[in-house]
Amino acid sequence: MRVWGFSFFFFLGCAPSYQTDPLPVPVTPTPIEVQQDPFPSPEQPISQEPPPAPALEPCKGHAYLSNVPFLKGQLHVHSDRSFDAATPVEDVIAFYAKRGYDFISITDHNHVTVPKEHPSGLLTISGVELTYNAATCDPPPRPGYLCAFHAGVLFLNPMRDVTRGRHFNLPFRRQRLEVWQNLLARAEDLDGVFVLNHPTFHYAIDETQLDELVGRGVRLVEFFNAGVIDHDKAGPTVAIQQAEALWTAMLDRGHPVIAVGGDDAHHFADAATIRMTGKKPLLGDRVWVMVRAQRSVEAIREAFIQGDFYVSTGVRLSELEVSDLNVHLRIDPREGQSYSTTFVGQGGRILAQVDGTEACFPTEKAEGYVRAVVQSDDGEMAWTQAVMLESNDARPSPGPIANATGNMGLSTQ
Repeated sequence: MRVWGFSFFFFLGCAPSYQTDPLPVPVTPTPIEVQQDPFPSPEQPISQEPPPAPALEPCKGHAYLSNVPFLKGQLHVHSDRSFDAATPVEDVIAFYAKRGYDFISITDHNHVTVPKEHPSGLLTISGVELTYNAATCDPPPRPGYLCAFHAGVLFLNPMRDVTRGRHFNLPFRRQRLEVWQNLLARAEDLDGVFVLNHPTFHYAIDETQLDELVGRGVRLVEFFNAGVIDHDKAGPTVAIQQAEALWTAMLDRGHPVIAVGGDDAHHFADAATIRMTGKKPLLGDRVWVMVRAQRSVEAIREAFIQGDFYVSTGVRLSELEVSDLNVHLRIDPREGQSYSTTFVGQGGRILAQVDGTEACFPTEKAEGYVRAVVQSDDGEMAWTQAVMLESNDARPSPGPIANATGNMGLSTQ
């Protein structure tokens, strides 16, 4: 049973102090062990009780109802082709097929993995996690932390010679933004969909840097990562709050950033062995995406880059409308569970809270944007995407989202 608490008061840790003296000579990028507890507690207390929300009038109508199904997908997982995982590709695929997934992308570190088709009909999507770990960068990491830059590049064409089985040796870059820009350029070279992975891991990117990258075309950010949530020494509630705070900061600036979720699983049959060493395994089937699309890789890709999906840790929605008119949802309940939906707006402000299996919020009652968070009694959650309102004057342009990389004009050497 998952018990991932939730609160709408967010606090990001204080920004790292920027060192102006010359940095030491960088070391060769090294693996990061998640078990080293790279997720610090916030420096301010976090309220666990949100203020009461105003009463909500029923929605007067719905913009549309879709007959297109939601497909369960995993877009961040590792196999034995990553330096820090040991499970064969076939076993990883079998794990997710057994748990009812419709599609999966194995995103090994700096290695493009092209899985074979599975007898179950599970769709496989070629991908890679571009990974750059170093001891030094500018601005430097906090004491006890590393410079960690990870980005998923998804929906690669497996027939391209430049893609299949390719392994990347990423060049050293001192400036943090230069590293991210280099990863963006690599993604563009592969003609893939760029996802900035787990931004709060090792304080990989702060609000100012993410704002810069979003301005250059980044739209998909993996705010909800099971590895980060499960391993935060302050607990999963804090991990979720920190991720939501960063997402809220981008939305408040008028950026239509799309929130992604994934497992980042590394351990499967070997999980018990990892526990025997005193470390916590990185497990699968913890956080996933539910994409509204017909059952084809092309349709899933198009829906994904347009943000037509929600993130879940267990809550299932039978109906979801995120439009200029309403944010409306129906929950497919599990027996014995009760549900509460919270509608969130500008500044992370709670607009309304609704108990039950159906909730609707008319967007005319909000400014900036509206999104919804659903939570069950046992702590399972779901996050819808935000609808950016006309008054915000900030809407996604189809170009950068469709390509999901943007042309950085940088060399990939």
